[in-house]
Amino acid sequence: MAKDFLLGLTNAIYNVGGAVRRFVEHHPDEQLLAAGAAKARRMSEEQDVMYGVGWMVARRAPVILSDHRLKCGDWDIPLAKIKYAEIMTIRSFISKGFVIKVADDTGNHYQFGVPYDTAWLEQDVLSFKQVESSMSYSLVSIGLRVVVFGYLAIKLMELLT
Repeated sequence: MAKDFLLGLTNAIYNVGGAVRRFVEHHPDEQLLAAGAAKARRMSEEQDVMYGVGWMVARRAPVILSDHRLKCGDWDIPLAKIKYAEIMTIRSFISKGFVIKVADDTGNHYQFGVPYDTAWLEQDVLSFKQVESSMSYSLVSIGLRVVVFGYLAIKLMELLT
């Protein structure tokens, strides 16, 4: 129940429904297979999935998978150009989701962080390699967490004294 609420809330914030309607209008001959809110990154080389600055400044937009393409904002990746795809299940404090990694034949590497939705697993146009979750923390991410928790601890101590 809570996961359905979070999925609906996230999709509403990112206006996934509107993006899907526009996609279907522009691509009526394509079958929509999965769609959802995404934090997305494009890189020129393969990178491990880790918490860090890259995700803090990542693109936030709906990602749509059809039987012809993977689309996120102005990134339009034809499925025929995808050389590699993997999906990793991740868990956070309040929910779980996927990180979808895709590499195309032009040398671009993409990472899409999406809420958990079985449509991504049930589709059959991308042959995902399923990998174990192994997100690590960058030094910047660790430093920011220490600063935030330290600040909160100081404020809590001020309230208690």
